[in-house]
Amino acid sequence: MPTVAFDSKSLIVRDRRAWIVGAGMEYALCDPEGWGQRLDQLRRAGVNTVLTSAPWIVHEPRPGRFRFEGRGDLRGFLEACAERQLWVILRIGPSVGEPYDGGGIPSWVVESGVPRLREHDPAFLERVSALYREIAGRLDGLQATEVHASGRRRVGPVLAVQVEHRWWCDNEEQEVRYLGELVRFARECGIKVPLLTANGQWRTVETAIDCWEEADQLLAGMRQLATVQDRFPRIAIIRDPLAASTWGEAERDAADFERRVRGMPRNVAEVLAAGGMPIVADAVGGMHAEGTAGRRAPRPPEPGAFFSTLEPRGILIDAHGDLRPESAELRRLLRFGSSFGHVFADAEVEHQPVVVNPDGGDGDAVSVAGARGPGGEVTFVFARRRADRRLQLVLGDGRGIGVDLGDGEVGWFPLEVDLRGKGRLDYSTLSPLGMFGRRMLVVFGPEG
Repeated sequence: MPTVAFDSKSLIVRDRRAWIVGAGMEYALCDPEGWGQRLDQLRRAGVNTVLTSAPWIVHEPRPGRFRFEGRGDLRGFLEACAERQLWVILRIGPSVGEPYDGGGIPSWVVESGVPRLREHDPAFLERVSALYREIAGRLDGLQATEVHASGRRRVGPVLAVQVEHRWWCDNEEQEVRYLGELVRFARECGIKVPLLTANGQWRTVETAIDCWEEADQLLAGMRQLATVQDRFPRIAIIRDPLAASTWGEAERDAADFERRVRGMPRNVAEVLAAGGMPIVADAVGGMHAEGTAGRRAPRPPEPGAFFSTLEPRGILIDAHGDLRPESAELRRLLRFGSSFGHVFADAEVEHQPVVVNPDGGDGDAVSVAGARGPGGEVTFVFARRRADRRLQLVLGDGRGIGVDLGDGEVGWFPLEVDLRGKGRLDYSTLSPLGMFGRRMLVVFGPEG
């Protein structure tokens, strides 16, 4: 029986490290006929893990009437991921967050007389346990703890399962009773892979890995996470607050979203530099159907706006299945992160030197941060608005190398890196794209 474990650095499958470079795709918001095309594009973009949700509102639209066909064909989607050698992190709720109405909790739950949602309420937990059983029944043979015939891995695609989402309740009693009960339900239903939460460290469960979900200050956030959650790997879900489109939004918001897409490589680089595993949420656009759209959570002092039917703002892929041209730099970094995952997975992050905060302001200050371990070292250079993109780096032995960031906000440069047993790269003044076929190293940079 295959095993899935974890330590402070990464997840471990069959005694081999599984380094996550992920992207969010909501299968329930996409036409099943287009699942394969979008997954292929994510794979080509360098993604090795898909973050997706099993929304309660989709799978039990009426009390006791479960639906797992069409857009709700959870097993079909997981099989499609397995065919493409993609890991899956599956959110099972009860709340899975945006862009679903009420976090995906159906309105009939309230109408049926359940007095308290997302608490240790017997009536609510009874409904949740029934949902968990139905979802778990669709995971038979598809967890990474089980043998699966598809592809080279020979294990199921489901690498981890997330229970609840953004449970920001300052109530220690409910933390133990409610979140602990969800973990118990998941285990009793047969979920054997590691369990995750995404509560921003507000409330945690002893046996679950809490993910960090933010859009900014990720280098600082990952370093803090290494301190407060030192026995668990660091997983960052990078969610852009503008990715979910709402009715009546101003055009400037759309323009701001385009700008933030171009700035996403800096966020991913900050996570990698701190030894974290990045997941770009809302990577694939989609379309709401059958009542999944609703009102987003309020952001004081403004009330929550209403989600638009079309979710065109996928960070990597829009609602029509087309790659966003402005995400080219992000795709290059994602491919590098997965291709050189063996370097990051063994990086020593216990001691992090003082650096200039890459998100520290609007000035021209340059920040340098990196990850280092037995597999080598990767140095990230952040220069947001600096006019001169050519910089001189001084290595540990005193050598100087010149680098050119070109038009990008960030560059990544390997030092003494193991090329998966095919040799060792002393250094490069260009940013690597990846290793292809374990034979060819591809790097890129400004012409000249």
